[in-house]
Amino acid sequence: MRYKTVIFDFDGTLLYTVQDLADAVNHAIAKHGHPTHNVRAIERMVGNGVNMLVARALPQGFDTPDYEEIMTDFRTFYAEHCQDNTRPYDGVTEMLARLKEEGRKLAIVTNKYQTAAEQLRRRFFSGSVELIVGDFEGRKRKPAPDGVFAALKSLGADAAGAVYVGDTEVDMQTAENAGLDCICVSWGYRTKQELVELKAPAIAENTDELLAML
Repeated sequence: MRYKTVIFDFDGTLLYTVQDLADAVNHAIAKHGHPTHNVRAIERMVGNGVNMLVARALPQGFDTPDYEEIMTDFRTFYAEHCQDNTRPYDGVTEMLARLKEEGRKLAIVTNKYQTAAEQLRRRFFSGSVELIVGDFEGRKRKPAPDGVFAALKSLGADAAGAVYVGDTEVDMQTAENAGLDCICVSWGYRTKQELVELKAPAIAENTDELLAML
């Protein structure tokens, strides 16, 4: 056992969520007359929270006159449809169960807002991961380390024995800012080649490889 504590990113690492995110974004921006995007384009916009996601999907970004209304429409639609197409990636459920059986401390730290994050944790991972730290007012989003520090404190864990597992450059930056080792997975929103170009410290191509690194 190399790490006693394993902290995971959520979207693109444990869960495939991009279709539901894309549907919510496109619903909200189309309602206000803005051009929509395909799923691959939305995938490239994910990683810094939903506020940034929606801003990136708009021609004028945060300066869009109806941005706040669009965000309200996004949140309402996503709350109702965040489980339509979302599912764990292959092998993830079994991997988490094994880590729990081994006595590891597990948590999720995500830029997904807390209510949706908790809803999805309860549905898919309630038997293995008890703690999810999401986005809520007053705490800085990743790549700030605040969420990771909150998770470590809640778990009663030491950063020296912890690792952060994610799929994007935001996760790499988060781990670095928190002083944790980082492992990236290539089944999420960045390909293996992209992760290599980003100088990911370690890359797992499937859950068996990830388990071997943990």
